Amino acid sequence: MLLKNETVLVTTPLQKVTTPDDFAAAVLFFASDWSRAVTDQNLVVDGGLVMN
Repeated sequence: MLLKNETVLVTTPLQKVTTPDDFAAAVLFFASDWSRAVTDQNLVVDGGLVMN
């Protein structure tokens, strides 16, 4: 029997559980100058879960 986190690991393309640091990195990207040309976008931080 797989535990919830183990199920996530085997069913997502990156095979990792998303952490708060993953979300923080996305927020920092959008808050930085690197995203200055990005407009009206949604960034999904889920390790590829929505692809399944």
